[in-house]
Amino acid sequence: MYRPDKPQTAVARLTGRLAQCAGCGAVFSSTSAFDQHRHGRARTRVCQDPAASGLVIGERNTGTFWKHPPSARLRTHLQHVA
Repeated sequence: MYRPDKPQTAVARLTGRLAQCAGCGAVFSSTSAFDQHRHGRARTRVCQDPAASGLVIGERNTGTFWKHPPSARLRTHLQHVA
């Protein structure tokens, strides 16, 4: 089970679609990213390391959070724009 001593991400306040896990304190960009870090069923669900769950760190002016990585299509588009 993933239980950091301190939350690895923090925001000044939760706005928009941000969600914070009551179990480990990590902040996520969406409920689907939050769900991805939780494993098990119903009352036996436990936190997993967000990085090991395939999530990456994102940043906004309000702080940092875990999010889904950009899709291959978006990465290709950004390479052509740059």
